[in-house]
Amino acid sequence: MIGDDVAPSGHPRIMCARERHIDPALLDKMLLALRQACDANDGEAMIRQLRNLVPEYRAAEEVNAEAEAALAGRSS
Repeated sequence: MIGDDVAPSGHPRIMCARERHIDPALLDKMLLALRQACDANDGEAMIRQLRNLVPEYRAAEEVNAEAEAALAGRSS
């Protein structure tokens, strides 16, 4: 399972995932807001909308900085 919220099922080797979902009408509104931010070339609004849609989203700079810090910590 990929998700964190896993529950057992009636079978010992089968697990059930309780995934987050967005109501389709709300998803449409969120995607429209993202499209408008893209059309306006508003980078901050684009990132804000991405984070609303995908809470796990992290910018490449964040990921790279963490990786560099981890590697620097190993070489010390």
